[in-house]
Amino acid sequence: MRLGDEFASFALSLAMCACGPDVLEPRDPTPGVPHFKVATYNILGISASDPATLATIGATNAEVIALQEVTDEWMVSIRQRYSADYPYMLFKPVHGAAGLGVISKYPLSGSELLFVNDWHPAWHVGAQTPAGWLQLLIVHLRSKFTGRDDPVEAYVNVDSDHLYQTQQYVAHSIEDVPTLVLGDFNEDPEGDSVRYLESMGYENVLPLYHPGQFTWHQASLGDQMDMTIDHILFNDFLESLNAYVLNRGNSDHLPVIGHFEANRPWPELDLTPSSSEALEVEEAPSATQN
Repeated sequence: MRLGDEFASFALSLAMCACGPDVLEPRDPTPGVPHFKVATYNILGISASDPATLATIGATNAEVIALQEVTDEWMVSIRQRYSADYPYMLFKPVHGAAGLGVISKYPLSGSELLFVNDWHPAWHVGAQTPAGWLQLLIVHLRSKFTGRDDPVEAYVNVDSDHLYQTQQYVAHSIEDVPTLVLGDFNEDPEGDSVRYLESMGYENVLPLYHPGQFTWHQASLGDQMDMTIDHILFNDFLESLNAYVLNRGNSDHLPVIGHFEANRPWPELDLTPSSSEALEVEEAPSATQN
């Protein structure tokens, strides 16, 4: 073996040792078992007439799509574009970056928004999948440099604030039912809120299949700044089949898609589907966009 080949082999061995747990391979659904795709996408406060971002929503090909930073204008554009393909829609287009929305091929049931301080809210939504009712906890945790009196204080306290937000939101969830916690966490997979959910038995689906794949990008001096801050976590009522990021649209976020199937019969939930016409707008404290 030549010296160059020997070095290459050594480097490959190091890379393999450093890669951590085995990366899962996508697989087909189990025959006869209900399965579905769920996506999360922060569409950013850009123009709701932006064709690339609007098209990216549908390009996820997910049965249920959770959206963050939904404005009144986005709500109108999404309804006009997708009402035929996604007959069930719920929106909470509150001020600034705080708006949330869900569009679905399945019936939906939405609760009121949950606010902690003057930060972005969370939302519990039920989706009536072929396996039964699925609980979605849609989150948009506060950004690193807003939500406190000054940016430095905000940055220093972001981990504890995220953890507190998530604990409060989870406390309002229905326990021991099929659940996804998804959205813009504004923190990487090692963040405190993600770790907290993992301590409760949730798994973060994207790192299982594509560890290190970024979900947020922004031009920076001399290079591109990329981070993984959008997540979909699932509990043990679900089995993951695949997860990936769709590199499309003009938002600084990219949609994350997770494919799941039921791994056992689900309990029956008493949730009443909401009409797609019942679009209640919640009044919220002012929020700074990020």
